[in-house]
Amino acid sequence: MKLEISVPEVVEIFKEIQEQPERLFKMVRVDIRENVGQYLSKLMDMELSHFLGREFSHSTLLIISATPSILPG
Repeated sequence: MKLEISVPEVVEIFKEIQEQPERLFKMVRVDIRENVGQYLSKLMDMELSHFLGREFSHSTLLIISATPSILPG
């Protein structure tokens, strides 16, 4: 992963944080939520791939979860 940022962008971010320090926590929360969501999705894919013995995608998972169960409840 490569991150590129210009000096004016860094200066702008520091100004925003100085003016509204609580925005830093909001930025961190959003980033953490995205990372945790990606981590859990990848973990679920790996678990299903291991359990089923083949690659598994989110679209397949959605189709399976939307299909009514044929087993008696």
